[in-house]
Amino acid sequence: MNFMIDRQPALLAKSAATLSFFAALLLGAQGVAAQENADQGELSKPITVEESKPHQPFDPDQEIKIETDAELGAERDYSKQYNGSFYEYSARGGLSLSSNSEYSGWNIDAGMRHAFPALLGDFRVAYRYDHLTPNRAAGDRRNSAGQLTHSPLMQNHSVGGYLGIHPGYLLLLGNSRLAYTLASLHAEIGFGAEYSIVEPSEAKGGESQGKLAPFVSVGVGLNIPITNADVGYAPWIHLLYRWHVSDFNGDVETFDVNMHILQIGLGWRVNGLLF
Repeated sequence: MNFMIDRQPALLAKSAATLSFFAALLLGAQGVAAQENADQGELSKPITVEESKPHQPFDPDQEIKIETDAELGAERDYSKQYNGSFYEYSARGGLSLSSNSEYSGWNIDAGMRHAFPALLGDFRVAYRYDHLTPNRAAGDRRNSAGQLTHSPLMQNHSVGGYLGIHPGYLLLLGNSRLAYTLASLHAEIGFGAEYSIVEPSEAKGGESQGKLAPFVSVGVGLNIPITNADVGYAPWIHLLYRWHVSDFNGDVETFDVNMHILQIGLGWRVNGLLF
């Protein structure tokens, strides 16, 4: 017993020395870590009493509003790439060749076209002017009295709508100028009203006659992009054939105004939908 009592001071001294050693190691390690954090700028400043904020209790009666991008007025981001949806302003011109009379001439038109999504179809509203004169043989034809028998001029003013149907719309997946051109091939059905003015012939005399009549037409068209169509807009070339049918029922003469319409034009096409 006395032996153990005599050994206790020594054991306590050794234990104290061991604890002091490990404490020194821990303190040294903390100092090194603190120095490294300070060197790297990772040591954060302590939060002071002034910077701390008191806890705000939850109010069950408070209205919580979640605002979407549309409610905040953000515009929808449409792709600039051409996917078949577009609106277009165009002008065309070409030949008007009568199929059942001796008149032919030229035409011009202007219109606006809007496509359905994915180029399933499109609809164009347009005005066209036809300037028709008799051919050389008819223009020189005279009656027994030596008077010219044919009207020297026929003018047509027509306003109509034209529905285009694109059977190859899936070719848009080709994403190339050739694919866009082939996908633009379309059949066309048109309808509207036409006001025809016929100048009197020398033989029949009288005044100019003007008559309003309906018309229908069928045709086929092709459009070709001139520049890259995937930048949001591009000019396009228009090629069109149309079979146009209408009647002229005048006081002096009555005849059909059936024509082959050949046109080439230029359109400015903007990708996306107008509305």
